[in-house]
Amino acid sequence: MKQKKLWNLCICLLTTVSLCLAACGSTSEQKTEAVSSAETTVASTAQSGDTGSSTEITATVDSESTEEEIDIIPAESEYAYSLIVSINPECELYFDAHDVVVGFAYLNEDAKTAYYQPEYTWIGLFLEDSITQLITAADKACFIKEEPAVKIELASVTDGNAVTDSSMLDRAEAAITKTLVPETSEASDESSGSGDTGSAQDNTGTSSTGTTTDTAVVPVIEKTVNEEVKEEYKIKVMITCPTCGGAGIWCDLCHNTGTGTCTHCGGTGVGCPDCGGTGKVNCFGCNGQGSYSCKACGGAGRYTCKVCGGGGMMGDQVCNGCGGSGRVSCNNCGGSGRETCNHCHGSGKETCEYCGGTNTCKFCRGSGTHPCDSCGGTPGTCTTCNGAGEIEQE
Repeated sequence: MKQKKLWNLCICLLTTVSLCLAACGSTSEQKTEAVSSAETTVASTAQSGDTGSSTEITATVDSESTEEEIDIIPAESEYAYSLIVSINPECELYFDAHDVVVGFAYLNEDAKTAYYQPEYTWIGLFLEDSITQLITAADKACFIKEEPAVKIELASVTDGNAVTDSSMLDRAEAAITKTLVPETSEASDESSGSGDTGSAQDNTGTSSTGTTTDTAVVPVIEKTVNEEVKEEYKIKVMITCPTCGGAGIWCDLCHNTGTGTCTHCGGTGVGCPDCGGTGKVNCFGCNGQGSYSCKACGGAGRYTCKVCGGGGMMGDQVCNGCGGSGRVSCNNCGGSGRETCNHCHGSGKETCEYCGGTNTCKFCRGSGTHPCDSCGGTPGTCTTCNGAGEIEQE
């Protein structure tokens, strides 16, 4: 009997414990549901525009998680180097070892404004094409000024074998210049004059590169290398030698032209010393007189009458040949005693044989210059660049 009571008591205790545990579990679930319901309510309230209850929640939200990811930044193993191009928009382009874009990053809001457009695709473009598109997009977004300053920086390098120098900066510079400064060639002149406006510019009034065709803007381009990259890979940025302008030769006197001003004509190229600048010289046949003594009459203009022998009379009659004077006029010179010069036809002048009547300086042959007295027409090696035509950017 006692055992039966004890067993019943154990059963009651077990039942009581089970009910308590069940109650605790139900309460915990209710609390969890209540908390979830409260968070949902607060979130809904924040979305509904109740600024009073949404202030604290907004402060704890990570703003970056709400922005659209528009940059594609590859891992270091996926690119060889990157270039940062800064106008006002600043963009970083990542290239593989074949100079193909494998990633990009818009570094400021202006870059997003200019480059984050549906018509621009960066991945897969070669270096020159990507730079051309970048400059065209910046111009279209009105970031290209009258004299734009463009900075190109070799920002990072992950493959030292692919990047041994700064040639990619030179290629980027060439692409920028070509985009902003239209080429003037005979072919373009012919196409513009033929009336085929469709090939010269599009419907927006821009050239094939995207820049306006009214005026060309000449960019001021600065090429740099990140200091850490420069130090690690020993990369030098070369610029055109300011002394010789890239020619590699120089002369202080003629300034690399190889010529000097003709001192005889003052650089005009005219003033023949033989003719005194007139283009004419005295006729050598008559010494500038236009005529010379008649050879028939010796300059007398008259000679003894051959009919009467100079007596003037034929017997008792006056000589009909000389009219009684005993002398007759020279038929060769007409009595003047001088013959007209056949060489100059009486002008006394003839065309200067040296300058041909053009009044060209015989010392410089009309060029106004002569070989430089210092270098003899061949400038020596430029000492600034040692003939290389370029120097390292300081």
